[in-house]
This record gives sequence, structure tokens and C-alpha cells, in this order.
Amino acid sequence: MIDFLRGVFGLRRRSPRSRRRDVTTDLLTASIHQRANSSRAAAKATTPPMPPLVGRNRDREVPLMPPPDPRRERSSRRRKSEPLWPQINATLDQTVLVAERVIRRTLAVSFRILRWVVIIGVPVAAIAIPVTLMVHEVRGIGIEIAQIDVPDQLVVRGIDRAILGSRLADKILAVRQLTLGDPTERPAKELGGTPIEVEVTARTNIWHRTAVWIRDLFGLWTTRVTGELVIAPDNTVSLRLRVPGYGQIADVSGYTEADLDKALIAAAPEVWQIAQPRLYAWYVYQNIYQQDQVQGRLEQLRNTGRLDQASLNTVGFLLARHLLNGGRGEDALAFADNLTARAPRYAPGWYIRAMALLQLGKPQDAVEAGQKMIEVDGGSIWGRKATARLFTASGRYNEAFREVRSALRVDPEDIDAMIQESSLHSVLGRIDEGVIVARQAVEFRPSHPGVHEVLANALMAKKLLAPALAQLDIEIANHPLRLTSRMLRANVLLSVGRAEEALAEADAVLKDTPNNGQAMMIRGWSQLALGRPVPALEMMTALIAGNITSPGVLHAKAIALEMIGQRSAAIVFMRRALQQAPNNPLFLNDLNRMLNAAE
Repeated sequence: MIDFLRGVFGLRRRSPRSRRRDVTTDLLTASIHQRANSSRAAAKATTPPMPPLVGRNRDREVPLMPPPDPRRERSSRRRKSEPLWPQINATLDQTVLVAERVIRRTLAVSFRILRWVVIIGVPVAAIAIPVTLMVHEVRGIGIEIAQIDVPDQLVVRGIDRAILGSRLADKILAVRQLTLGDPTERPAKELGGTPIEVEVTARTNIWHRTAVWIRDLFGLWTTRVTGELVIAPDNTVSLRLRVPGYGQIADVSGYTEADLDKALIAAAPEVWQIAQPRLYAWYVYQNIYQQDQVQGRLEQLRNTGRLDQASLNTVGFLLARHLLNGGRGEDALAFADNLTARAPRYAPGWYIRAMALLQLGKPQDAVEAGQKMIEVDGGSIWGRKATARLFTASGRYNEAFREVRSALRVDPEDIDAMIQESSLHSVLGRIDEGVIVARQAVEFRPSHPGVHEVLANALMAKKLLAPALAQLDIEIANHPLRLTSRMLRANVLLSVGRAEEALAEADAVLKDTPNNGQAMMIRGWSQLALGRPVPALEMMTALIAGNITSPGVLHAKAIALEMIGQRSAAIVFMRRALQQAPNNPLFLNDLNRMLNAAE
């Protein structure tokens, strides 16, 4: 720093001896100047004042200037001729000395602070960092794969406890990711608190072992999974999982050794039944399509007696939705009534009650239930989307569109609201806008459930059936168990004249969901397209007996009756269909054709 200052002022670096010599010279010079100034001051003090010389200038006396002193002029010329560099050097040296002093003090203070930081900070960091890591580890453990016994013949092939535990942990995590990845129609509060980590004891690092010990010491909650893998005499694999306090929670069998991952996938969801019942309930509802299995698992979960009120609300809501999707409106309404009586501030209960009342043909009661839902949770994004669905189901499309747009103003990236907006554009006749919004949804999240399906719907509205079928193939490839996409695909196949394929698709869906009203209707229309009115009539009659009296069902029964020669009965059902959809041009044409033929 000192050398830098010397460089700025053009000074050369001098040795300590020369610096001492310069200082001595400066001191002598200063002493000489001081003595000279003192002598001049003394002389001035002892010189007697000169008498004023005055002269006449009109009427005023003016003092005359004294003559110049030759000695003072010589002294002034001598001072002007003295060199200034010694004074400049002395000033700069003094500045450098001050800078040196400031730098030394700053460095001393900095080193003192650094020393205390090292003395205090290092021990604190040495304690705080491990404690922080340990707290994170302790909080992270929610499910622990403690011990899975593996037969020796699998150990020889490289599948030991650690590997099997790690693979099971991956499958348990995959169940959570699969469930959380499809938020369609799910309130945000339902699964907001499920950040449960999966730890495997086979990873015997010191952090995990200490964290497990701390959790055990304080009695913190952990789902500890044990079990065994057994190979039967026929070389099939069986996997049994247990949780202390709950007994055996999973028993899957009949898998070959090559299909060991399938056995793990089948057993993994059952762990969430203990660790997070609400997530397990949503997994069952979203990913298991055998109707009897869905209802059986949800009812079994509800009857365990270990669920809190929030979990009971979720299970009741999903049971009612499941029954409603299967066309069992009365049973769904009973569940919804029980749910709203037990939890009147639970908005999904009022929503499912309104939807059940709409399916049962009670629009006024449905409006009242919808108003209750809006009062409880109408301001949230889910509440606005649910209100839009209620308006859509009751034919109030413009109001539904306003609710969807209000949800998108709150969250422009809500993919479910974008899907609803595209569908409503198509219903309101704004087909091009519906296609644009659907394409935006596909570009934004191409793997999200339903985006390719809504684009297919929009393309169908433009009569672009081949591109719509291609989009449905992509949707089913991404989500092979998505029922609505399979039903829409069957409908498109029927529209393009591929009735056999549509019938096969409907039969496949009915195998998983025997009471699926939409699949039954598509199956009936496929039979009509293939010239088989009798099985189609049986299918429509069964639907009407189950209180499914939509215009499409009534129309299909009228066509079937006409094909077997019962034209008068066909006209009756055609008029009933027109009462529900008075402006449908297809219904009007078919009714006029039947009336003309009857004459």
C-alpha cells in the first residue's frame, strides 16, 4: 500500500538511512526558519514607530507610506529562491506514515476478529452442522424398510436384503409420485401434507442409524416394514409385508422370479395404507379400475377404526364419487348425505351431493347443494373449478366458463382449468378457441392426464376424427387405465364406422367396471351399428332401469325399438329424449322420420 502511494506521487523508495537523513535535514530546516521568524518578530517589536508624515491635500491630512526596508526585500528574495521539494517530501512522508498507521490498525482489528471467529465459530459450526443434518434425517424418516428376509438361492443370484429393500422403497415412492402426479378434480388440501420420505435400513450409514435411534428414544412415529420373500415349490414368488402393531398388510403371490418387480409394485401401495391413509385412498380411486375392488378397498380402509376425521372425509368422498361414476346415484347420494351431516364444512361433500342430485334428475336440490359448496369453499381454485363442473352438468355453460376463467386468473398454469376451458369452448361453439387452448395444454404439460383427451374432443368437434383418434392413442399409451379416454376412443371408432373395435373397447371397459353406464351405452350403439338391435335394446333397458335416463340412452332405445318394428314405442322414447334436449337437430330429424313412416 505504501509503495502504491509512492508510485502515485512519483517518489522513489528510499532506504531507512536516507529516510533518517532527510528527517534530520527537515528538522534543521524547520529550526532555522523558526529562529528567523523569531528574530524578525523581535526586531519588529523593538523598532520605534515612525512619526507620521503628513501632507496637505486640500483640507485633509493624508498619511504618507514609509519607504521600503532593504533588509526585508533581501529576505523576501531569499525565501523565494529557497527550494520547495524538502517541504513537499516532508508532507508526503507524514501522509505515508499516517496511512501506514491506519493500515496497521485495520489489520490488527481484522486479525483480532478473525481469531475470535476461529475460536468461537469453528466449534459452533462443528456442532451445528451435524445437528442440522441429524434433525433433517430424523424428520425425513416416515417409512423404514427394516428387514425383508430373502431366500439363499436369490442371495446367490445377487438379490440380498439391501437390494430388495432398496427396490421396494423405490416402488413405494413411485406410488406416491403416481398419485400426486394426477391432481385432476382433487382439492389442493387433500394431499397437501404428505412429504414422507422412505428410508432403507440396509444403508447402514451413521446418520441413518443415529436418526433411527433418536426416533426410537423419543417415541416418534415411524412405519417400520418387515417381511419375507418366499419361493414356492412351483418356483413362484410370494411377498409378505408386516408392520408392527398392524400385522400383515400385504400378501402377494403367483409371480415368477423374473416378475419380482411386479410383486413389489403390487405390495407397495399397502404400505401407504398405514403411513398415509388419504394418499392410499386417492391411489385406489385413481389407479384401480375394477369396480368391486375399489369399493371393497375403500370400505375396508374406512372400517379399520384408525382413521382421523380428515381421512374419513376423504374416504367417504371418494366412495361417493366412485358410486356416482358407476351410475349408482342413489347410493352416492346416501354417502354424500352422511358426509355432509358429519362434516358440514367439508366442501367436497356438498359438491358430490350436488352431482348425485343432478344425476338423479333433481336440479333444484342440486343448486342448493352447490350454493352450500360455494359458501364453504367457493373462493379457492378448486371451489371455482368444482362450481364450473356443476354449472356444466346443469347446462349453464356461460356461467361455468366464467368460473373457469376466474380460476385461471388466480393460477394461469392450472392445467385442469385449461382442460375445462377447452371443453367449454367446444360446447359453446367456439371450436377453434377450444383447439387452441387444448394445444396449449398439450405443449405445457404433454404427459399430464387428460390433455391429449381434451385435444381429441376439440378435434372431434371440428370433425377431424383421424387426428382425434391419434391423440387418444397417445393418451392411452401414457395412461393405459384411463377410462374416459378409452370410452372416447370407442366413441370415435364408432363414428368412423369401426363398430367391431368400438364394441371390443366397450367390452374391455365393462370387464373392469361392470356398471359403467357410458361403456354400456357405447356397447349398445355398437350393436346397433352392427345390425344387432336385440342386445342393444337389452342394454338400454338395463340402463334405464338403473335410473340412467340421459337423452343418448333414450335415443338409442328408440332406434332399437324402431329396428325391431315397434315404431309407436320408439316414438314415445324419442319424444322423451327431445324433452331433455329440445333443440337437438338429430333427435328432431329421427322423430320426424318415425312419424312420417308411421303415417
